[in-house]
Amino acid sequence: MLSTLRGQSMPVSALVAVAELFHISENNLRVALARLVSRGLVDRSDRGWYGIAEAARAVQAHLTSWSEIERRVLKWRGDWIAVHTTGLPKLRGSAARRRQRALSFLGFRDLHAGLMLRPANLSGGIDGARERLYNLGLERSAPVFRINSLDGETDAAARALWDANEIRAGYRATMLRLDRSGRRLANQHLEKTMVECFKLGGAALRQLAFDPLLPEPLLAAEERRAFVDSVRRYDTTGWTYWNRFMRERGTALLDSPLKFRLIDTARTAA
Repeated sequence: MLSTLRGQSMPVSALVAVAELFHISENNLRVALARLVSRGLVDRSDRGWYGIAEAARAVQAHLTSWSEIERRVLKWRGDWIAVHTTGLPKLRGSAARRRQRALSFLGFRDLHAGLMLRPANLSGGIDGARERLYNLGLERSAPVFRINSLDGETDAAARALWDANEIRAGYRATMLRLDRSGRRLANQHLEKTMVECFKLGGAALRQLAFDPLLPEPLLAAEERRAFVDSVRRYDTTGWTYWNRFMRERGTALLDSPLKFRLIDTARTAA
């Protein structure tokens, strides 16, 4: 919820109203908020308003940048961004999840034990990718560098790290679910519609959050664009319903409500 406010805050009464849609008690909601505040992910004002804390901003920025996803990629010249993890300390629990989340967000895969790669087609180049990884949770002691001279066999193995057919199938399956849902939303009770938008839209946005942004020729760019366009249409529909509901409770959404569930799912992703 708080990720929709672009740095602003929301009264707890609005959060309670949303929680009721999902059969979450006010007490459970307040306990969850207290835990988020204690972890430094949410800020609370004296008047009982809540907003995203600075510590969560990098993840939030990644999760909410999906609508401009094509601006994050460049033409690929066949080189790679690499991360060497062999010398990093062994981690457990939340620290290990933060490291893996950062690498997963940017689509890295294991070429060999301790060496992860992705195509060097991200805007900002190697410096931009390095800083994004660090901001998202990778230790700053991790070497992040460019590789541009793999031998033929290793290059072929690197290109095979991502299953393009699986990604395409995921696009098509989600597009079909969104299309079917969009056709029936107007004929449902408002609260049922909002919950359906939340669940289906959130699942679609999670796909985009973890999309490896493969370049051509590994994956045709128009296939990803078609998926993004489908999600954008559904997102606009969901925003309309959710914004009406929230305005009645004194809070106008500045961004899409379908991003709500991503912060938690991304944080716990393996």
